[in-house]
Amino acid sequence: MKFYSSDITKLLGVKRTTQQQWMDLGYIAPSIQRAEGSGTKNVFSLNDIYRIAIFMRLTEGGFSRDEAAKCIKGTMGWAFPRDPKTVRHPDYLGIVRVNEGGEYQVIHSAYLEKSKLRDWIQLQDMDFDDIFILNVRKVTDEVDKKVKQTIMVISDDMFIQALTNPTPEGQSAYKDRVLRFANEERGEEG
Repeated sequence: MKFYSSDITKLLGVKRTTQQQWMDLGYIAPSIQRAEGSGTKNVFSLNDIYRIAIFMRLTEGGFSRDEAAKCIKGTMGWAFPRDPKTVRHPDYLGIVRVNEGGEYQVIHSAYLEKSKLRDWIQLQDMDFDDIFILNVRKVTDEVDKKVKQTIMVISDDMFIQALTNPTPEGQSAYKDRVLRFANEERGEEG
């Protein structure tokens, strides 16, 4: 599934100018395509959307953008799949911080499965100020819910367009759009 900056605005409420600033500073990045000049667009994957949502949740929770970016960089090796049987999916993000000279520093972060959470916390025997646990599964579920709502709106809009343009050309265009949309949902080409 492909997402554009306008989709991120709809799904997560992040203005395009803010997205661009975050990309310029290296906090987020589109994994499918980075816009290279006039006429090109940034193209994000669903995993990118999850990472942006995690980044936002961390900054809302008091982490600096630099700290949050450092934490989400660790998600690059993780997949947030539709089928949890195929790839491991993190349930939680654990973060250890220390206060050095009045500034917090993330000294360790890890994406954890629920079964490993307690063991990870017990291993943190070092001198630290804070341990944070973010429920990544909840964040990704919230994104999934918003994506599904958006898909339903798009499908309804396409159906209304077909009803309001009952010509054979209008019906054919509707059919083509629905097939293209369904193929994109399945990850197939056009």
